[in-house]
Amino acid sequence: MIAPNPVGRVLMRLTREGPRAALEEQARRHGGGDVRRGAPAHVGRGGRRSWSRRASRGGGYGGRTANDLLTDDDAKRDPAYFERLLALELAWCDQEPYRRFGGFCSRVVAERP
Repeated sequence: MIAPNPVGRVLMRLTREGPRAALEEQARRHGGGDVRRGAPAHVGRGGRRSWSRRASRGGGYGGRTANDLLTDDDAKRDPAYFERLLALELAWCDQEPYRRFGGFCSRVVAERP
């Protein structure tokens, strides 16, 4: 299960649109306070029980840890550049502090039996 990561969204707005946009995003998502207060999307109690029977709980992973911070979207269309970006994404997705930068984050990873 993944959820939008408020911290990653603030950082993405900073790199793409500048400090004013990042401050606006922070205020919109967190009332102008500490970005760590934002809560991920909620899954109801029944949904958690259903998932927890089949899930392994990991330390959490980040998604789009590097991609969203890069402003040159045209460069991402170059296959060689994209391969290097993908390698960086895979290296960062489960490493601290990089996984916290991701546009998305996960707390539960499930596998089908």
